[in-house]
Amino acid sequence: MRALKFRDLSLFSRSEVRIGMIIVPPFCFAIIATLLINSKTSSEVPLPLSLQCQSQLDNPTPLQLKDQASKAKPCSHKEALTKNEVLSDVFKKISPQFRVPVDLVKRTSFWFDFYTKYDSDTYVFHHSKYPWVIFDIVTTHNIQNSNLHKWTKYHKIRRLLRKKKFVLLKTLRRLSRKKSFKKLTAYEEQLLSALSPLKGSIKSRLRFSVKRVRMQRGQKDFFQAALRRSNDFLPFMENEFKRLGLPHELTRIPFVESSFDINAFSKVGAAGIWQIMPKTAQNKLKMTRSIDERMSPFKATTMAAKHLKRDRRLLKSWGLAITSYNNGIGNTRRALKHHRVKTVAGLINRANTHGFGFASKNFYACFLAALHAQKYRVEFLNQPLEHRPAPSDVARLRLKKAIKISTLLKKLNISAELFFKFNLDIRRPKKNHLRLSRGFVLFLPRTHLKFGMYPALSEYFYALKTKGQVEPSKG
Repeated sequence: MRALKFRDLSLFSRSEVRIGMIIVPPFCFAIIATLLINSKTSSEVPLPLSLQCQSQLDNPTPLQLKDQASKAKPCSHKEALTKNEVLSDVFKKISPQFRVPVDLVKRTSFWFDFYTKYDSDTYVFHHSKYPWVIFDIVTTHNIQNSNLHKWTKYHKIRRLLRKKKFVLLKTLRRLSRKKSFKKLTAYEEQLLSALSPLKGSIKSRLRFSVKRVRMQRGQKDFFQAALRRSNDFLPFMENEFKRLGLPHELTRIPFVESSFDINAFSKVGAAGIWQIMPKTAQNKLKMTRSIDERMSPFKATTMAAKHLKRDRRLLKSWGLAITSYNNGIGNTRRALKHHRVKTVAGLINRANTHGFGFASKNFYACFLAALHAQKYRVEFLNQPLEHRPAPSDVARLRLKKAIKISTLLKKLNISAELFFKFNLDIRRPKKNHLRLSRGFVLFLPRTHLKFGMYPALSEYFYALKTKGQVEPSKG
């Protein structure tokens, strides 16, 4: 440690030292100077933790450099990201063409909360035209965690929600008829505060909102389950979209469509993780009593990619192409022409017709919310990354001739469970006697298709390479 010098002191401290040199003997100078420096440093305000960490990293002491690898713990100032940081893509994980538009920030933020904040036991009453206007939040954790029968819980929750909605609508109507807003209950003040961001007078906002109350259930636990299920399919899906020249971000659409539920089947007839309608799949995918290729995540991915590529070519925008995936390209083009807009944000904020309902208006915002939540699942949701199979682990085979499933299982020497796991489009028969036609495409794990292990492969399948890998078919 170097000797203390007079120039190390501040101007105020130097003046005090000069006075001390006159009053006290010379041998007390060192003691007085040390006390002054200690009192000065103790009166300073300490730096924030993040700046202290940065200071330690920028100016390490010799002891820190010596013991950095063994003893000293690294100073970590990493904190959980906020919702605004995730939606602004602070780490640049998403392509610029899928950044959240300024006009859709509030709408996307609303749906982001449903994927990351509200679970399935939480119900939110909100404005149907301006979803970010939230009237009330109802939680049913107490009912769900009770010892009642599941159907008793169901009906009890339904009665609670009906009662909450009745009180909400009744309060909005009563407020719309009030002449003075001086003496209000806490619930009335809550509703007026929720409507404050909207334009217009108080009464006009209240009358406008009475017929636009909607309830939405939380999706957080469903979304987390979808994150786990998606690991089995995303590698293949991303590879397929890349092969067709499409951005990999589009493979997150099934988070919104089906939560990657392989058994998803809607009331209107859409099936599979991509929720493909029968009319859309006509002449493109096989649909019979025993086979429905919409249920195959692999075959449906290829069709969905070609469908999105066509819509992007016609609409000149990925936002409009994604919206038309839900609403149909015909309805989307008519809405664009009717409202005289060219952007997805303009269409969403202006369209108010029967052919462009709530689901279509919010589909792109839901996609953006799910995309950002999935990309930042580690930083925001604290959900660790799981093992994902490589795209090359799945082989695509085309049959040379018709064959029964039972015969094929014997030739390949694989279990029926493994076979049907990779071929979900085949509705599993009881005795595996279903006959697959010539040209039918199968998907199997590549580890079971090594050359020489099954000599029958070259007899029943096209394009078996001598190096031990099955060449993907062109279909």
